Order: sequence, then structure tokens, then C-alpha cells
Amino acid sequence: MQEESPESSPFAGERSTSWALRRFWRANVRPVWRQLRAPIIVLLGLTVIVFGTIGYGKLGDDWWEALFKSFQLYAFGGSLQSGDPLVLNIARVLGPLLVGVAAIRGLLVLSREQLRLIGFRLFRRNHTVIVGLGDVGFKLAASLNDLGERVIAIDRDATQPSIAGCRERGISVLVGDAADPDLLRTACVHRASYLIVAPGSDGVAADVVAAAAAITTDRADRPLKVIAHIEDRALWQALRAHTVSHGDGPDLEVEFFNLYETAGRLVLDRDPPFSAEAAAGHRGPRVLIVADQAIAEVLIVNAARLWRNSRADERARIVITLAAAGAEAECERLRERYPAIDSIADLDPWEIDLASPAVRESARNHDAGAAYVALGDEARGAAVALTLAATNPAGRKIVLAINDRRLGAALIAGADGGTGAIRLFGILELVLSPRFLVDGLRETLARAMHDSYERSQLATGETELPYVKPWAALEDDAKSSNRDFAADIPRKLTAVGCMVVPAALPDVERSTRIFEQHVGDRLEELAEAEHERWMAERIRSGWSYAAERDNAAKLHDCLVPYEQLSEADKEKDRVTIRELPEMLAKAGFAIERTAS
Repeated sequence: MQEESPESSPFAGERSTSWALRRFWRANVRPVWRQLRAPIIVLLGLTVIVFGTIGYGKLGDDWWEALFKSFQLYAFGGSLQSGDPLVLNIARVLGPLLVGVAAIRGLLVLSREQLRLIGFRLFRRNHTVIVGLGDVGFKLAASLNDLGERVIAIDRDATQPSIAGCRERGISVLVGDAADPDLLRTACVHRASYLIVAPGSDGVAADVVAAAAAITTDRADRPLKVIAHIEDRALWQALRAHTVSHGDGPDLEVEFFNLYETAGRLVLDRDPPFSAEAAAGHRGPRVLIVADQAIAEVLIVNAARLWRNSRADERARIVITLAAAGAEAECERLRERYPAIDSIADLDPWEIDLASPAVRESARNHDAGAAYVALGDEARGAAVALTLAATNPAGRKIVLAINDRRLGAALIAGADGGTGAIRLFGILELVLSPRFLVDGLRETLARAMHDSYERSQLATGETELPYVKPWAALEDDAKSSNRDFAADIPRKLTAVGCMVVPAALPDVERSTRIFEQHVGDRLEELAEAEHERWMAERIRSGWSYAAERDNAAKLHDCLVPYEQLSEADKEKDRVTIRELPEMLAKAGFAIERTAS
């Protein structure tokens, strides 16, 4: 995954000259000034004493009296006289000046927060508010600040160590309960572009989102984008399902994310557990996972999901070895929680001391085509990765997931003898990238829709169409069209009395059966509604009708009423409706009937 760049970030706005100057001051001038400030002030203070003593001495005072009078200069104890020595007049100006600067600086420190509050209320708009300055919140605040985004942070704990780090970077910090609507108004949440909620408590996160909804009304331009971190994986799944089923309001668009669920998915997306050749074969590969319970579940379930979506032979089963204390109980728990996994994977619990030489010598290690290490004790995880690398099969990458690639565990893992076998995955660095957070659920659904379209076109031999290409290669205009489709999914589900429920390994056939039963004879009606939605989205994007399609000129021959479409083009809209259960399954959802 590439580094987040200012140009690619959705947060990065227009770079003003003042922003560039502030950044230059913080990065280059302020560190030097802070090192030199104390010596300079001491030197100037001594200059007042020395110059004052010399000056009064020239006026005839003895040494002790001259020294005493020079100290009085700090209390405005002298006035400029044209006939007096130059050194004395310099001291008379410099002494009060130092006292005045110190007094003004003290007043600014005391009133800084009040001045900031006034500035927020008068000028702050289209900014980002971050609630919670733990690992997640602080990482995001620092990243967004580096991108030039105007950030206001809120934390209820005045002793939070990262508050100093924020203020060092020029990030405004408010201390208080973010679930208080008055504090959110102070941070001008109702005028912000983004609200990121990561307080470290799911209950507090829900309260903050509710408070934000209460004060955010009449957003005529665009809704407030709320991105909330939910630590409980089950709650996260339920909230995402609710969003897909019911959509967002006109003033608030809410995304929920779970750090380790997201990390597990990204690890497997970046370093797949099997090759395309393995997926095309009749014998499933073996994957080795050394992980703690939270992320182990994510890696196992998503590896199984990827295998089910990719395998050519439905009888081929992936073998997933879990090496961990309590592996047997964990595998049994996963079988109970995800019954469908038994039709996809053979879970192989490996109860072993991870420090034992048997880890690297075992056939389970040597037969694994991919290995993933993700332990809460990162130094221990690095040691396990090094153990596996000592006898690593040719071509295999060992993925080591750690919170921060800049810290000690990364240095330990780098000592793999220069083989490059260990590939580091920085969870906080990659999962908390601004682009990924903003993409969120809607992006996942949009990609699933495009994958379905690409697969259906390839199945009919249509390989030359402009949009038959991987998601990453699509133009922004095409991606925008898919996102608009994703935003319309709640309306489609509501129209046929369906809802979605979280299901990491959903039964696609059951979801399809339920959906088709509820669609009944309304397929044509839904296909026509989908065409009208697509037409409206295309027209908003600047497209118009032409008898011959020209993507470069934004001309399309299907921008006509549904009844004027050819039968082949109508069928495309019908297929889009029929494949909705499969699209949702790829995103981790199953379709159920709406409770009456």
C-alpha cells in the first residue's frame, strides 16, 4: 500500500500560503527557537545588568550603587536622557522590553484557550473534529494535520499525554465530554466536514454520534461525515448492517470501523493467502496463522471468505492452521459461530509453545504457502516471525502485523539476515489512512458491485468494454457511479421488505432465495427504478444522450427512458437487481426478511 499523499487524500483541501508558512515555522524555525530561546533571554538579561552598571558608572556612581540601579531598570526605573551614555540607554530600553514580553506571553498563555474558542466560533468551517486522543485518535490527528487539514481534537482527560503532542503540532484541543452538545457546538461540529469518533469506549462513541446528530441540521451543501471507531466486533457488524438496511439521513452520513477487522482484511488484500494458480487447482492451500484471538478470528474468517469467492472447484478446501495457546477451543468457537466455514476450510488447531524449535521444523510450517503473525506482544511476534524465516520455503512471505512500523518490534523483525522474507504491516499507519477511512462501507459495496459487473461481462466474452478492468484502474467517474449505486441499496431493500444482517460467511443461496421471493413479479419495476437512478446520476455528472457512445465526451446511448432501451440493455438492469444478494455477501452481509 502506498503512502497517503496530500493530493490523494479526501481531507486535503486547498493549500494556502498561511498554511505553508505555519508548517515551515513548526518544522524548521520553532525547534531551533526553542533550543535557543532560554540562552538568548539569559544573555539579554545579563546585557541589561552589564550595560546598566557600566552606564551608571560613567555618570559617577560607585560600582555597588550602579549595579543596584541596573536591577531597577527591569521595573521601569529609568528614563532615556539624550546626554547619558549609549550603553545605559540601551539597558533602559532592553530591561522593560524583556519584562513586557514576558508579561504579554504570560497573558497569552492564560487566555489562549479563550482566544481559540472565539476563533472557532467566528472562522472555523469545513474542518475535521476528532473525539478521543488515544492511539487511534492521535494518529489520525497527526496524519490529517500533516496533510494540511484543519483539526480540532476533543478529549475528556486533561492529563492525556497526546494532548501535548497535538498542541506541539498546532492542533487545537478542547478538554471535556464530547457527548455534551454544547462542547460539540464549541468545536463547530455542525459546520465541520468530518467528525471522527474514537474515544476508546463504544458507549461513549454512540453518545457522541447521537449528540452530533442532535446539533447538525439543515446541511444544505453536504451531510456531515461521521466516522466512528467501534471496538466490539459484533456491535460493529450490527451497526454496519443497520446502515446498509436503512441508509443515512440528509444531514449525517455515518461510517463505523473496527481497527482489527479492518487490519485483518487489509493484510489479506495486500498479501493474499493463496495464488491465482492455487485457486484454479483441485487441492486447497495451507495457511499458517499465529495470532491472538481478536485478529485471529478476522484472519481465519476472511481467508475462508476469499477462498470461497476464488476457488474454481467447490470441493477444494483451504487448510487454515492456527498456532496459539487455546487454538483447539478457538477453532471450535469459530465453527459454532460460522457454520458455513466447514464447507470451505479445514481448521487445524496447533497447540504449541511458540518459542519451541518445533515451530520452524514442523511440516505445518513448511507446507504453508502463506504465514501471518499478529500477537499483542509485538516483540514476541517479531521473534516468531524470525523463527519462521529461519527455514522459510522459497518464495513465501511472512507477514508480521504490528501497531507501528517505526517502533522496536519492526527493528527486531528487520534482523532476518537480509532475506526480505518478513513483510511488515503497520496497523495504525495503514488502517488509519485518511483515504481508507473515508471510503468505508460505501466503497466496499461499490467495489462489490463493480466486481459483479466485471465478472458478468467477462463471462459473456465482453473484454473490450471500457469499464471491464480492475477497480484500481477505473476512472474516477466510473467509481463515482458505483458509489451512487451503493448509496441507493437501502431504498432497494426497503422497497421489497428486506434488510441485511452481518454475516462474515453468508449463505448466498439462502439470501438469493429470500430476495427473489420478496421481489416476486416486481423485478421489472425495480430494474426500471435502477435505470432511472443511473440516468439521474449520469446527468448530474455531465453526461448527455447520443446515438453512439463516447466516454471521453460523456455521451451515452442509454440515456433514454427505460421503455426505449433494447432488451439487452434492460437485461443489464435486471442482472444488477438479481445480483444484489451476491454483492452484499462479498461485503459480509446476508439478506433477511424485514420483521413485520
